[in-house]
Order: sequence, then C-alpha cells, then structure tokens
Amino acid sequence: MPATAEGLPAIRTLISEGISVNVTIIFSVKRYEEVVDAFLGGLEDRIAKNSSITGIHSVASFFVSRVDTEIDARLRSAGHSTELQGRAALANARLAYQHFLSVKNSARWKNLESKGGSLQRPLWASTGVKDPAYPSDLYVTELVAPDTVNTMPESTLIAVRESGNFMGESITQHFDSSRAFLSSLMDMGIDIEEVADKLENEGIDKFIKPWLQLIDAVELLRKK
Repeated sequence: MPATAEGLPAIRTLISEGISVNVTIIFSVKRYEEVVDAFLGGLEDRIAKNSSITGIHSVASFFVSRVDTEIDARLRSAGHSTELQGRAALANARLAYQHFLSVKNSARWKNLESKGGSLQRPLWASTGVKDPAYPSDLYVTELVAPDTVNTMPESTLIAVRESGNFMGESITQHFDSSRAFLSSLMDMGIDIEEVADKLENEGIDKFIKPWLQLIDAVELLRKK
C-alpha cells in the first residue's frame, strides 16, 4: 500500500480489519510519522471493535538510495563540495529510526503491545547504490539496528556477503549529526520534504503503469 496522503486512511482501515500491510514509497520522516500513526490507529480501531490484534504484522518501507540520487544531483548543480554527497539518504533514514524508537518506548505502544500487538518495523528499501563511486554495501552496513529489515537487489546481497564491513549497530550514534546535516541542506536551499514529494510522485507513476498493464493483461485473458 503506497504511503500517499490518500493511502493513509486505507492503511488504517486495512489494519483495523486484521490485514497485514507493507506500506511503501516512504521518502520522508514526516510521512513515516503519519504511516506509524495510521498503523497504531488501525490497531486501536480494531481493539475498539473487541477484535484481537494478535498476528497482525506490518513494515514501513522507507526508500533510501533515491534520496541521494536526487539530492546529489542538486548539490552538483549548485557547485557544492562532493563531500556533501552520499550523506542525505542515511541521515534521512536514521531520523526515521529515531522516531521508531520514540514510538516503541511510548505509552501508546506499550498499551497496544500488552494487548498482543506486533510492532511495525522499518524496512530499508532501495538499498542498492545508484552511484558506482559509493561502496556497494553503503545502505546496508550503515543502517544496522534492532527491529529493522533491509531488502536489497541480488548484486548488493552478494557484495555484502563478500566484503560487507559490519561494525554492529550503526544508526543511533548518528542522530544529532543527521539532523544537523539535513538542516545544513535546508540552508543551501534543499528541502528534504520537497525532495520527498517529488520522489513520491515519481514512485507512484512507476507503480501505476505496470498496474494498469496487469489489469489490461487480465482483462485480455478474461475475454478469451
């Protein structure tokens, strides 16, 4: 289920009906916060109907590499130092995880957990590097933390297996520097929320075309 403004109520409804959901196309911390709220709200709605929330699972698929692709291009266009490139996506994802931890430790979640709820986990998506100048395992080894999931293309999986330099948990110690870096981007005129909106719209377009093609293919088979 895409995490668009229109998709958020649907996510809440699906969870309230006991349907596990992969929420996808998340590019910003703000949108991620809304996704988590929809998930928790769905569980609360289900409890209000005297229905069990045990066995309902969800992941919030937070896209990573595409953020760097977009922001790096803007940095290059503005003539900023190459040292600033390849940092925005990790900073963005790490701050999303900070929100995840705040929810995990909240009274709201503890109440749902006591009733059998399973935590919605952050899933790092689009973790294959797009820029060959970056280490193949960049978005894997730098996003290691409890309760997270990482999906990756086979080439990245092989690179991680053969040369991945895991140093343990690699997120929580970077919260302050991540916030400072995104703030510095704003000072340069690069708004992470505006970037996220652009990427969301592009992502939705990429989903719509194959979906319509699938519908056409099914309709064609139905008529035979």
